[in-house]
Amino acid sequence: MIVAHGNSLRGIVKHIDSLSDTDIVHVGIPNGIPLVYKFDKNMKPIKQEKSVEPLSGEFLEKKGLLRAALAQEADLAMHVPGYTIPEPGKRAPPMDPVLRSLAILNLEHKLVDLAASKQLGMKMEEEPVVGNTLPLSSPAGPEFRDSITKPVVVIIRHGKTEYNKLGLFTGWEDAPLASEGREEAMAAGRLLKAHGIEFDVVYTSWLSRAIDTAWIILNELDSLWLPIVKSWRLNERMYGALTGMSKKMIAQRHGEEKYKKWRRSYSTRPPKISSFHSAYPGNDDRYVKYVKDIRVSVFESVIRSLAHGRLEVHRNFPKT
Repeated sequence: MIVAHGNSLRGIVKHIDSLSDTDIVHVGIPNGIPLVYKFDKNMKPIKQEKSVEPLSGEFLEKKGLLRAALAQEADLAMHVPGYTIPEPGKRAPPMDPVLRSLAILNLEHKLVDLAASKQLGMKMEEEPVVGNTLPLSSPAGPEFRDSITKPVVVIIRHGKTEYNKLGLFTGWEDAPLASEGREEAMAAGRLLKAHGIEFDVVYTSWLSRAIDTAWIILNELDSLWLPIVKSWRLNERMYGALTGMSKKMIAQRHGEEKYKKWRRSYSTRPPKISSFHSAYPGNDDRYVKYVKDIRVSVFESVIRSLAHGRLEVHRNFPKT
């Protein structure tokens, strides 16, 4: 099982399915829905009966929920809708532009969730729905397949964070899971258990939202004893100077076309951050102390040695 982030997982499936730079732009991986890959003896992916083009893997889901989740993922990733919030009353102070943008984004997410829930409610009134992804209760009924033949590789995007809900570019920021994200992880674990899937090893990024999602899933599977291998290379895309900014704000400042490329493409890098920016990994003791598989940077070593008045060897951590 690999538990990571939207773009790092898109990078993995890009290679598994040999997707082009153009095709990968249109691939979305919703939060908390397991994506199951099978491979032949030559480690080539086997096309699943219920796979979603252009992927060969299959999403495990309650009938109808995946379509709504994918639609929301595509909409939120590719567009900046134009909902507006009424101005406060004359006696109230005007809303800060940044907070206003965040409030608008939050409203949009709630409206999409509400629409998805109402659309699915006619067929699933007995099932409580977490956001628009997985039911809380264990699946049952003819719409679910029998236990999946092993061996498999299961890819899962971490549960939602408050940053996700507000539409912020999170990147390497260590945002914790929101309550909805924890529920999504629990639901994913129950779904995997209902399909009889068992794991022998788990891989996650170094970011707590992925690690916590993995722990919650393993708890539902009664498999907390499994080894968890944490790799910084599974971290989300490094968004550089965009880290912590809202998608709405970025689209307004730089244009929607640029925003889309920064968000989804693999050929356009976001603007870099400086060596002393708070979001630069080289200012995080975890990366400085434990990352050994990046080359040493002469430039970073020189400026840090001068800044701190002592000789320091510094690695070339990503700035974008």
